[in-house]
Amino acid sequence: MKSTVRILVAVLLFLTTSVISQAQVTREKVVDGGGSGPYKAIAAAEKTLPTHTVYRPRDLDAAFRQEGKLPIIVFANGGCSDSSITHEKVLSEIASHGYVVIAIGALKMTSGERRGGRTEATMLTDAIDWIAAQNSDESSSYHERVDLSKIASGGQSCGGAQILAVAADSRIKTYMMFNSGMGEMSMAGASKESLSDLHGPIVYIVGGPSDVATSNAEKDYQNIADVPVAFANLLEGGHMGTFAEEHGGSFSRIALAWLDWQLKGQDQNAAIFLADEPPEGFPGWTRKAKNFKVSLQEDGDSDEITVPQETAYHEGDSDARNLEMATPAGFQTIHNDFYWTDQNGDRILTRSGCLCRFDKLYYWYGGNQRGFREQYCYTSPDLVNWTNHGVVLRHDVDANRIDVLRNPRTGQYVMFMKYDGNGAHFSIATADTPEGPFTFQEQTLVDEALMGDMSVFQDDDGKAYLCYVSWAVGTNAQHGIYLLSPDYLKLEKRIHLWDIGSREAPHIFKRNGIYYYGTSLTDWIASSGTKYYKATDIVGPWSPAEPLETPGSENSWDTQVDFVFPIKGTKGTVYMFAGDRWTKDLPTGRNGDYVWLPMEFDGDKPIVNYYQDWDIDLRKGTWRPFDPERNLALGKTATASSESGDHTAQSVLQSTSWRDYNQSYWQSDVDDNQWIRVDLGAPMEMDRVILKWNVNAAKDFKIQTSTDGQNWSDVYSTTQGSSGTVTDVSFDQKTARYVQMVATAPAPVRSRGRGFGRRGRGAATPAPSGYSLFQFMVLND
Repeated sequence: MKSTVRILVAVLLFLTTSVISQAQVTREKVVDGGGSGPYKAIAAAEKTLPTHTVYRPRDLDAAFRQEGKLPIIVFANGGCSDSSITHEKVLSEIASHGYVVIAIGALKMTSGERRGGRTEATMLTDAIDWIAAQNSDESSSYHERVDLSKIASGGQSCGGAQILAVAADSRIKTYMMFNSGMGEMSMAGASKESLSDLHGPIVYIVGGPSDVATSNAEKDYQNIADVPVAFANLLEGGHMGTFAEEHGGSFSRIALAWLDWQLKGQDQNAAIFLADEPPEGFPGWTRKAKNFKVSLQEDGDSDEITVPQETAYHEGDSDARNLEMATPAGFQTIHNDFYWTDQNGDRILTRSGCLCRFDKLYYWYGGNQRGFREQYCYTSPDLVNWTNHGVVLRHDVDANRIDVLRNPRTGQYVMFMKYDGNGAHFSIATADTPEGPFTFQEQTLVDEALMGDMSVFQDDDGKAYLCYVSWAVGTNAQHGIYLLSPDYLKLEKRIHLWDIGSREAPHIFKRNGIYYYGTSLTDWIASSGTKYYKATDIVGPWSPAEPLETPGSENSWDTQVDFVFPIKGTKGTVYMFAGDRWTKDLPTGRNGDYVWLPMEFDGDKPIVNYYQDWDIDLRKGTWRPFDPERNLALGKTATASSESGDHTAQSVLQSTSWRDYNQSYWQSDVDDNQWIRVDLGAPMEMDRVILKWNVNAAKDFKIQTSTDGQNWSDVYSTTQGSSGTVTDVSFDQKTARYVQMVATAPAPVRSRGRGFGRRGRGAATPAPSGYSLFQFMVLND
């Protein structure tokens, strides 16, 4: 009798659990027996997403146990219609192999169930928002069962136009165009210009000459230059391909081959799209591809196949979802040791702040060192040219260690800060747009005690964590990590606490599945060495601390670490070390408020070398040291309207570094109207000039070129020059022998750290000392 009762209870518990796990599904159907894959799939209508149909393994837990977190596909239908019934065989088949597919349009049990309607491309991003929220919802059957870093978008015919219309969404990693292409036409909010929004590999799957979309797909293939693109053509497929065949026919097979390669790392599938010989199992298909660089293994020998074009998809850092092609192509130069300015020539104020990427812009938040009573916001498309949006949050007491995240569930922008000076509370403010204004929402003690420095980290799955210095058992005595609530507005639970000595400036970044927890010494605003702890799980265990290797420096290149920011592109990821330079005018000749440097890695060991100038390609996610040999003026002749002592015009053409700046620069006489000129010795092509200003810069000046030294043409002019900064100007290519800077009015002296080897505060008008310039470079990029 007891055994019978136990069995009955077990059955009831099983049924109850099944009902709970299916509670969000209002109805479902099975297509082609659930597909041929190992996880029988269903097409489901979800209560919280009535406008879409979800194709997924019936038993998500079983799929998760075998596969780990499942990749996601969002799908738009032919005709931009609100039903995926004509595509359900392919979508169900994909789901049966361990994917979650969310298609636009409510579930149809039969084709005649209701009349069709039109849809919007934004329903694709709505689907991503929904699954992200489900992944964070502990009551959802999708909770922590999907991989938000592995999202593909696909569409058929008009639906392909819809995926291009939202292609810039940073969460999408790869694209599939079924029987679709833009060519020269515009449709569903997309055109050929939308191709520039692609930031990951794309495959066109078409149906031969009888497919009306093939010619447009061919044009797209030719027009795509910056991302890997494959073209798979079923010569007798027609415009609907094999969507109507059992299990979706060969369209399903080739789509799965692409998805397994791009989202599951099955690199052997590269041969299906790239190898010279037609692959087995795909009769009737032709293929071509460009912009890939992969290694195909045959019989143990490596045979690297390089498809022409310079760009390539980097398999080591495959998550390029944060890249958006609104980013300018080519290299941008980061200049350290100088002050950075906004569009008005004013000094950027982002002390103890953070760098973010929202939509198509970089956002830089932080405060003014004097009091930290105001938080500023700046935006840039390229990390070089910054627009000041002013104060986005004012407060009555000190606040610093700013972080800003966009919550994927609510869409709110959440600002986190250490509030109330030393011994602070954890405080939160929110805004509807990243430019603010932000409004305070919450202020709380952490561990029922005051805290020191802090930062916030957002993981790949959208979860956010506070890392902080706890004062619960003494000043800066402990460090901890808290999981934030799904809306990011509350502390949910502490997941780690440990004694690591008196250290501050905590921050987390993640690379190749390894979490890095970094800290500095507790030396207030003094420069400090950085140490990192490592873990493969954010809850730990964490390794013992290892010093950040900075060859030639013991104090992180005269900075205190602020954050490490990953810049993800089509070829790789640049991990950028960002430090605040609180104290300046050192004997070594270092200035500037901020230092950004590329992090290099020896295995999983981070290394930061120093580069006063370095180039970054934001689109590709690659970097290189700035090569001084590119300077056409190097070793040529410079003259000037006047010179002061040993500080001659020729000094600006030497291959100097920051170590030489205290002695090597041009200094003019005391007169507003001055010039300095470079003679290249012969006419040369050029399109860029870089001026590195000492303390006495020009506010009003021009850059001019000439072929004969008599007749001059302006290539740049400004009335917003600023001392201790870099003027880096690109212009239409010119052929000239002479380049000159002509100054007519001086710039105000820096309010703090006025120059190399000088100190000063509050000056608004320069001392009568003329102009001073460290370097004058001429380039042809």
